[in-house]
Amino acid sequence: MCPIPRRQGDKSTGVNSTIGPRRAINHPSASSSTGLPITGRDRHGTGEFETLVSMAAASLRPTGHPDPPAVHTSTNPLGDFLQAHRSRLTPEEVGLVAYGIRRVPGLRREELAQLSGISPTYYTRLEQGHAANVSGSVINALARALGLDEDATIYLHSLAGTIKEAPAPAAPASPPAGDPLFEDVVALMPSAAVFAMSRTNDVLAYNDLAGRIFFSHLDECAPLNTHRLLFTDPYTRDLYSDWQWEARLAVASLRFMSGNSPHDPDIRNLVGELSMASREFAKLWAEHPVTRCTRGRKSLILPDWGTVELDYHVLHSPLDDGQRLLVHTAPEGTVGYDALRMLSD
Repeated sequence: MCPIPRRQGDKSTGVNSTIGPRRAINHPSASSSTGLPITGRDRHGTGEFETLVSMAAASLRPTGHPDPPAVHTSTNPLGDFLQAHRSRLTPEEVGLVAYGIRRVPGLRREELAQLSGISPTYYTRLEQGHAANVSGSVINALARALGLDEDATIYLHSLAGTIKEAPAPAAPASPPAGDPLFEDVVALMPSAAVFAMSRTNDVLAYNDLAGRIFFSHLDECAPLNTHRLLFTDPYTRDLYSDWQWEARLAVASLRFMSGNSPHDPDIRNLVGELSMASREFAKLWAEHPVTRCTRGRKSLILPDWGTVELDYHVLHSPLDDGQRLLVHTAPEGTVGYDALRMLSD
């Protein structure tokens, strides 16, 4: 077992904060045809699984990544978002007639205002951060005009302050020392690669199969963060057959998290750190993609196996504290299924 290092300033709780022991896990067959976040309640009502996920989320502790230096953040995130998204649209795409010479790509402010049914003067003040007490109906109109999906619309409302801001993360409850609650959860998932993550994708715990696939090249005791690895670690970059897609998805997910918790210093510091460490991250972050990752498929390049496709499901903690279980599986009869079975032995 490897002790999980604590953040500077953390007080001892008497909890045995360790990553291991790790072992093969059991995975109940699960899928959702709704496209909504898959949680314990979504899949198993109020039964044992929801209870275990809730207890595990309370028991997992931060891995203690060193705090990066404070960074400057935008003073007008709402305006940045609106400008970034209107720059992607052309008048022709939204049924308007283009006129004049355009010095910058995308819709003009007055064009977006026209599509949204608000005055150009008010929209200009809104984008420049000078409009107070914006209404939810105005934000909905802008979202429709920009063609935003549900996730991006929720994020836009969070920036405008027209929905209740998510509460600050609560301190996790402290179970008795050595309480194996995480193992109880992952024991329900055989032949699945599973790891638990914080709001900022710090890896809180992982099973042996996940370690072999994603972290085998790293020191077992090192603090891990999947966003940092994706943008700064060559091995992780080469692991994904379509790194560009995976990178954009990661940034979009982090954007969604930042909208739920806009004042979270850990998110701010991570964004600042990666913006300085990776030009690709900085470019993607400036484009303001937004999505809440719930399920999908990843294409990995595994040694001795070549390209392998794995399905992933994200199980969100019922505590709404940003902690999640990321579960990788593969349907029986596929190369991915065989690879997971062999690697778990």
